[in-house]
Amino acid sequence: MTTRYQLVGLSALAGGLLSVFGACIGDLGPGGGIPGAGGEGAGGAGGDGLTCTTCPIGGANQGGESSGPGGAGGSGGASDPGPTGPEVCYPGPNNDFTACVAILPWNSNWGSDYAYPGHDSPQYSAPLRFVDLATEDGTLPVAADFTLEEVMQEWKGRYGVFQPHVVARLQTIRELVGAALHINSGYRSPAYNSSVGGVTFSRHMFGDAADMWSDGASVSEIGDLCNQLGASYVGLYSNFTHCDWRNEPLEPAFYGLMNWQSSELPQHTAKLARHLNDTSWEAPATGFDEGEPLRVWTAIDSNGQLIARATGATYTPPTGAAVLRVVVGGHVELERLLQD
Repeated sequence: MTTRYQLVGLSALAGGLLSVFGACIGDLGPGGGIPGAGGEGAGGAGGDGLTCTTCPIGGANQGGESSGPGGAGGSGGASDPGPTGPEVCYPGPNNDFTACVAILPWNSNWGSDYAYPGHDSPQYSAPLRFVDLATEDGTLPVAADFTLEEVMQEWKGRYGVFQPHVVARLQTIRELVGAALHINSGYRSPAYNSSVGGVTFSRHMFGDAADMWSDGASVSEIGDLCNQLGASYVGLYSNFTHCDWRNEPLEPAFYGLMNWQSSELPQHTAKLARHLNDTSWEAPATGFDEGEPLRVWTAIDSNGQLIARATGATYTPPTGAAVLRVVVGGHVELERLLQD
């Protein structure tokens, strides 16, 4: 299994595709309007019209267009104009990135539902463009085993963003698991994210995060696959796995061209505590913002031999256990001596 991941080389593939995208985008001006927390972005200069025969976004020879109010569009090329507007393209059933959907500029009329919180890191920039989920076909195959509506649903925000390189990762996980991979949560608008108690800077709002589960793999196994595919952060929860690629370059079709910068990761804490009225133990934790973290308990005897392993919110060590260990959410490992 590991060898197959190494052969796929998706990190390099995604980087190469983004380089192509960046070289071919003529519709995003360098000073395009950027939506703030409910405010309206200032218009910037339109991009240059480009002649490119391999552009996966917006077709060939498409003129530039500023994404904020007041910007002037650039001039287009001279040959076949291709599609009439900007697009974002997903791997599709043949992994050739020809499953394309239209994207439109952020509009201040969308109001507070799309008020992205301010942040110093460009990795948390508000998207400039979105997919209108009310007008696009949700059954469009964005990968061999995923449709558009599996990663973005209109009831979580009419306008959505989900990055193509993440779709490619999900498809690879699906193939290696060999069973259906269910996406609990893909894109969330800022308003929807707030309504479900999501953290202020949830990566679900930026289109590079997915909460997933499968009957063909455990929570931990899916987490291992995400790590092998270069995930920036993996969180293990009681019944799903959160994976995001927050430290990879943002999709230019949604965000324009920008300098990449590593972003911070969540901080976790946990402690072992024995229940007062029985012999069971718990491990309360903080920093797991998607739900109840997975806890993997291990009991070891005085000779250092494993005698039991289990998962659950609480655990009662068996007779003969000398050491109790627990790993919380795949991030915090705790140990306690039970006997001298």
